[in-house]
Amino acid sequence: MKKPLSLNKLLLNRSLSTNIIVDNPQELEVSRTQKMYLKDFAKLHGFRFRKKQFKDELRNFHIGGEPVFKFVDDGHNSKKAFITVNPKVYKPMNESSNNVLKQLFN
Repeated sequence: MKKPLSLNKLLLNRSLSTNIIVDNPQELEVSRTQKMYLKDFAKLHGFRFRKKQFKDELRNFHIGGEPVFKFVDDGHNSKKAFITVNPKVYKPMNESSNNVLKQLFN
């Protein structure tokens, strides 16, 4: 049986500047961050062949009644989605990112 996902472990890949799940979370320069797509994030957390199950589990995370994660099409390929973290739950350091994300979660 699979261990439950740890929110703290999932958030290790959160860009503090943008609240997007990225490959390089330590990067503070927004233009240098590299989005981590759902497929790769699922593999990282042991859901190599169960991307839909992983996505469903992420959807179940709520804090104070607010969803923690949101999935966004990359705009070029509908099968590729990147993941954002709700700014009402965890505020990004970059204020302009915060304003854009607030609109996604409303």
